[in-house]
Amino acid sequence: MTPVFPLAARRAGATKLLQTAPVVMPRAPATDEDVAALLRERRRRRIWEIDGNLHCSIIGTCFSAAELRQLLTRLELDGATTASDHDLHGQAVRLAKNRDGAAKLLNKALDRRHAIAINRLAKAKSEAEVSAAWADAVKRGDIPGAYWAVLTHPETGDTLRRRVFGEVHMLSHLVGAANRADIRRLHVLEQENAALVAKVERQQAQLRDALVARDEKIRALSAALSERIEAEERGRAPEATPAQEAVLDTVVATLERKLAAEKARRERAERQAQASSTARAEAEAALHRTEEERDALRTELAAAEENLARCTSTATRPARST
Repeated sequence: MTPVFPLAARRAGATKLLQTAPVVMPRAPATDEDVAALLRERRRRRIWEIDGNLHCSIIGTCFSAAELRQLLTRLELDGATTASDHDLHGQAVRLAKNRDGAAKLLNKALDRRHAIAINRLAKAKSEAEVSAAWADAVKRGDIPGAYWAVLTHPETGDTLRRRVFGEVHMLSHLVGAANRADIRRLHVLEQENAALVAKVERQQAQLRDALVARDEKIRALSAALSERIEAEERGRAPEATPAQEAVLDTVVATLERKLAAEKARRERAERQAQASSTARAEAEAALHRTEEERDALRTELAAAEENLARCTSTATRPARST
């Protein structure tokens, strides 16, 4: 049951409430731009909402060359299947700035590729937590996914965004230096592999010659044995003297030793050839991977340096008076 208060008491309470209530100033109606800005602050950024100066580093860091080529081929861009990695990179950077189907496809592909990193950073509720998550990702070497997740996180401010970009740029230099050392080591491996291949080919040639000679001896002995057996069956085989028997036994024993030695040598040569083929295949695979990494790093480094030059030019440009 609702209590009933005297009229005077109700008036006094209302007066006191009006005296203590805060004064609210009239506010102009919110514009569409205000609503859009408020929505952007509460959700992750799309790639076309990020500063265009960062698109180069995003495309170069968060996509591999093969993934980017496949993506641009789906967009049916001219020359996407034959263009160089650098040209594809430039096309993707230009597409990222417009809010259209191509940019949405790029954004969707980035979200799908780096979903694990995005979900991990989704737990961050402040810029400090985002910064800590980025530091942890750098220690683990999870740069591409964390870079995209940080740049699109709603709590990431301009200061953190610039710092993260600078760290990624410097990491590209460090990776390039390490890659140059790997390339030098790869050249040494290529020389060793060439020498090993030549040695295997010589051994295989010697093995073939030995096998041919052995087969000739076996055929000759088989023919002589067949003739002797036929002669014995006809009763015309001459009796062998003890000296002849001894010579024959010596010849047979010598041939058997040579045959066993050739067989062992052939087996060793086959094992060496197999090991050499395996080593050669591994060296070729390592060379292919290193060349791909080198090309990707060259593209990323060139793009990062170009982006840094634009950033430097923008920073040194005098501000226009308002």
